[in-house]
Amino acid sequence: MRETFLQTGLPRGATLIRAFIIMMWAVWAAPLAAQEAAEGAQAPALSPTELGVFKARISELRRQARTLQQPDAHASPLTLDEALNQIPRPHSPGNIYRWVRDTIAFEPYTGALRGVQGTLIARSANAVDQALLTRELLRRSGHTTRFATGRLHDSDIREVLTRLASSARVERRGEAVAAREPGLDAALIARLRDHIWVEVEQRGEFIAVDPIAAPLVGMTPARAQAHHEQLPEDWTTTLEVELSSHLKDTQRISHLTVSGPLSRYAYRTLTLGFEPDSMRKQGRIPVLFVGDQSSRGQAIPIDALESLELSFRLKSGAREQRWTQTLYRSATNFDIFSFDAQHFSVTLMPGWSSDAWLARRSKTAAEAALSALQTYAEELASAAVDGEAADSLAANAVMHELNAMMPAAFIRKLDRSVLRNAHRLGVRPVLSQPRAVVTASLQRGDQVFVDLRLSGDRVDALPLGEVPAVATAAFGGLYGHLLDTLTAEFLEQQDGRQMLTVARIFRRASQQRIPFTTIDPRSIERLDALSINDTLRTRLRESIRRQGRVLLSPLHSVEVDGVKRFGWWSVDPLSGWMRAHPIDALLAQVAQHDENDPLSPPRHLDLHAELIARSLRAASSTLAPPADQAPSMCVATRELLALSRAFCATKQAIASPELEICLHDPQGGQAPISASTDMLGLAGGSCVEQLATTRCGAVYARAVAQGELVIANGETRSTTEAEATPPAPPCP
Repeated sequence: MRETFLQTGLPRGATLIRAFIIMMWAVWAAPLAAQEAAEGAQAPALSPTELGVFKARISELRRQARTLQQPDAHASPLTLDEALNQIPRPHSPGNIYRWVRDTIAFEPYTGALRGVQGTLIARSANAVDQALLTRELLRRSGHTTRFATGRLHDSDIREVLTRLASSARVERRGEAVAAREPGLDAALIARLRDHIWVEVEQRGEFIAVDPIAAPLVGMTPARAQAHHEQLPEDWTTTLEVELSSHLKDTQRISHLTVSGPLSRYAYRTLTLGFEPDSMRKQGRIPVLFVGDQSSRGQAIPIDALESLELSFRLKSGAREQRWTQTLYRSATNFDIFSFDAQHFSVTLMPGWSSDAWLARRSKTAAEAALSALQTYAEELASAAVDGEAADSLAANAVMHELNAMMPAAFIRKLDRSVLRNAHRLGVRPVLSQPRAVVTASLQRGDQVFVDLRLSGDRVDALPLGEVPAVATAAFGGLYGHLLDTLTAEFLEQQDGRQMLTVARIFRRASQQRIPFTTIDPRSIERLDALSINDTLRTRLRESIRRQGRVLLSPLHSVEVDGVKRFGWWSVDPLSGWMRAHPIDALLAQVAQHDENDPLSPPRHLDLHAELIARSLRAASSTLAPPADQAPSMCVATRELLALSRAFCATKQAIASPELEICLHDPQGGQAPISASTDMLGLAGGSCVEQLATTRCGAVYARAVAQGELVIANGETRSTTEAEATPPAPPCP
């Protein structure tokens, strides 16, 4: 019977029971299988409704980005093609020569700093950069060219500089002030003797195309000594950027270095990010992005890290300049690597900015950031995203673009202020070396903290027309105060925090009755009394000894908002040039807190959309018609005057010189310090004599701010908006 059972299968009753069991298992297992399938598949992090709302916000931000750049038939050209479209046809050497001569102003700095596109953006350049632009325009138009180098006579140089200076003069109560003829700087004339221009082939011979020194195409007052197919090495400028760290055991590590022609990095942003170190838990791998290329460096041991800094080395011919910007300095209550994200960037500005450049740069960066953000939102809505890794990639893409927008808005706002106040003082500013705008941002939960520093800048000034030489010292001192104040104002508009300035540190030191000390090459031992670390002390000692700087600082740290702070002012005695120096690294004012809960993907999207909106507002407000800057100049001139009297003071402030004396002698009647140096090459004279030019500059700036002196400008050739700016009301 059993065998029959095995052979013939179940009887009919058993078959019914089996079918019933299978049916009940299916009813019970179906929901379980569905649950397991749901658990196995990742649910979308963004609902269709949330995606729709977010896309609407992106569309609105795209509309705002488009409004930054309105079509204008007469807009400043930013590319070679746009420049060629403005040059009358045919694109003959004569038409190209006249366009460069009439469009690009002469600016007497040294070396090839700006390149072709930088010259178009700045609308001013020296002989080297104008030759580079002229050659490219000619070559694009099908002409054969070569470079020519030679020397200019002093009389030809004086003619070029006289055209640059215009016919301005100083007036008091409507009458011209009889001031000593300022003359021309002998050192500047010497630097301009070596000249470069382009030659173009016409009917079998080469003729000169010199938009700076020649009145017509085919002419140049210089005598050619050599011809070159490429720019000679002595005329090129190279830049090296190094990321290094100092460890707590005083060891210094070089993590990565990028270098090349300065024009490769001009008006571009280098972004610095960090990756986890797979070999060391407490390590980070620095990654530097330049466009689409990246460089990975040696690991940073963050548990042993004392400070992180960028070093810049600029080489132009035989001249070399170096400067350093501290990115991070460790503290007991501050660690940038404990935040959710860290981003640094460097925007290199070898020339002036322009509205057209800011509008295009901001529009392009905003659209790229919004595209990356929308792509990420769509991936979240479709569940096709790999959680934290994808979120990090999207955040990095957005922050890379934002790091290009914020420095551009800042530098344009600064340039407006510089050009306006230089015009008001009667000088023409000259960018002698490239500026590096270093930015940093930290994210903690739904908070993003931003900081910014201008590094390596050197803005000189030439008196216009009959304006006395003391005006250059006034500009040099005023620039330092405007930069200190404007940087803080710009950052406060970004995230609402009250920013620390050196001027604020000094005001608090005065309120707390903390004494100040002046340190010059003859009193350098006073550095040992300052509450600073050995690395900074060594750097200051080098600045004082090698560059002849004079420092003014509090004797010890100053309590500001419950935290000990430190900063100082430095002066170049020969020029009166003054700068503020906060000791704190970037973002040192951000308070350390406990870790926050991680943001949800929708909240992360909202955070980055708000950052884009904030950057668009910064660009838009910068492009708006400039507001009256009289209050800023009034505050700056008052503080400049007070500081100039504090340098070298012991028991009481040093008396200011008489304005009438300063108009005739920028040394205020003191012996010229450049005329006497000791055996070590240090500037001669007492501390009071070394600061005489600075004090005269402060007196002149205050007289202009109060309306006692007025600059009457004649016809000038300029590409800036300064000449069109109405005079500001006098300060009280």
